[in-house]
Amino acid sequence: MSTLNVDTIGAQSGTTISIADGDNLEGTQLVLLASGTASSSSELLFDNFVDTSKYSSYIGNVKYLVPATDQKVLRFSFRQGGSSGSDLTGNYRQSSSYAFLDASHNAINPNLSRTDYSELVPGMGNTAQDALSMNFEFYPADGTNGINQLLSRYVVREYNNETANYYFSNHSLEVSTATTGLRFHMSSGNIASGSIYIFGVRYA
Repeated sequence: MSTLNVDTIGAQSGTTISIADGDNLEGTQLVLLASGTASSSSELLFDNFVDTSKYSSYIGNVKYLVPATDQKVLRFSFRQGGSSGSDLTGNYRQSSSYAFLDASHNAINPNLSRTDYSELVPGMGNTAQDALSMNFEFYPADGTNGINQLLSRYVVREYNNETANYYFSNHSLEVSTATTGLRFHMSSGNIASGSIYIFGVRYA
């Protein structure tokens, strides 16, 4: 009976198997790239996690985010410049829709724009019951191709603590500069608590 020497094929390090021809087989297509936890923080900043050669897009998870003061808006800006980054300025375009879960209130809001930032979540409360959990998808521009896009979906209790409603929003910024990160902050005051995790989606 013949035997196969696996050392001639490659080696394994963690969940990555390196093949002799240089290719890799990944144990997962979703890779945690960055995370941050607020503690009376002015912002949650994520610079230099974008790598368009490895990742087709990015998925973010917001876990139990609470502003320090009541009825504040969660904002974000796209970033440039890598590890010593700065906000990308310009005209941020947005559309959104929402529907209350226990009332007839609903709306579609097209053609919104703001200068140098976009608004993710309006009217956040500052109690534990108001804590925000949200997923978002991020598609960065590389300076040559595409425009920056961030899509978000969440349920939040707002508008003077009425019962939760479901939101969907789409944000974009057209730039000729490679986008390398994201910055999250409140319309005023600090982020009292909560965490954000950012995962890269590997090319198949």
